[in-house]
Amino acid sequence: MLRSLPRYPNRISTPQLKARLRDLGHDVNIRTIQRDLDGLSALFPLNSEREGQTNYWFWSEAGSALEIPAMNVPTALTLFLAKDYLRPLLPDVVLKPLEGYFKRAEEILSATRFADWRQKVRLIDRGPALMPADIDIDVREIVYKALLENQQFECDYHAKGTDSAKSFVVHPLGLVIRQGVFYLVGTLWQYDDLRHLALHRMSNPRLLDQAVNRPIDFDLTEYIQDQSSFAYPYSPELLSIKVLFDSHVADHLYETPLAENQSMKLMDDGRIELSAHVPDTSELRWWLLAFGAQVEILEPKSLRDEFEETARGMVGRYLPRDSSHGVR
Repeated sequence: MLRSLPRYPNRISTPQLKARLRDLGHDVNIRTIQRDLDGLSALFPLNSEREGQTNYWFWSEAGSALEIPAMNVPTALTLFLAKDYLRPLLPDVVLKPLEGYFKRAEEILSATRFADWRQKVRLIDRGPALMPADIDIDVREIVYKALLENQQFECDYHAKGTDSAKSFVVHPLGLVIRQGVFYLVGTLWQYDDLRHLALHRMSNPRLLDQAVNRPIDFDLTEYIQDQSSFAYPYSPELLSIKVLFDSHVADHLYETPLAENQSMKLMDDGRIELSAHVPDTSELRWWLLAFGAQVEILEPKSLRDEFEETARGMVGRYLPRDSSHGVR
């Protein structure tokens, strides 16, 4: 009976509950059901609403969930962490029914040695933690619903670097969260080329009663990894690089390789030469620049020339014009 009750704002009438119990092999009358519910409501967070002669029952929205068999500690810990890390990925229609389980998980863990586990583990990204951009609540609701139901939607989109917003018809295919920014991957109107749309640049969303035209060969994981789409590609071709690292900064590359095909060699001057085939992206350049003077690009010559030009520009920024430090 308790398992058959929905969580508010959903509800079930006693005749509906009687029919559901009968289907499960429990043939009881409505008077017995009502008496049992009255007793159970003194033990569990159950509520009822009366309309005419009919009672409607439901679990309280704020109450913790009942799980049979009881939730164990590993499950509770998983749900406890999921509350923090999965919340941005899940639509509200999924999150709301889970709130009771999140609360129950916290209650279970509070009496165990895992009570403060969430304070002892963290997931961090490379670089400074930027404050997330504000996303309109209607945008979030419509985008998640459209993605869940495979429906098109229309919105106004203010693209970066433009003065005004334009109306787009969007076929949503996937959602990617990168460094705190929510990007919708999809196509526009009847076109096939894939686009990235930042949710915080959307406004005035409108759900359309039309199905998404999904490319047959589209796979979100492959799209991200193989095409390096979110690493800002310079070209679709792989780049063959040869780079010299100071030995102490190259140590971690033995444990966490840059690529599966990388090779590393100790040079006579003590530096480490790394060779690999990697995607030709802006992200690769940002990563190499982060090492400053502790890295030297050898190949390809085009990439070395880029870094030489960048270095000259930095010298011009940081050294006074009358400095005795010459720049070749």
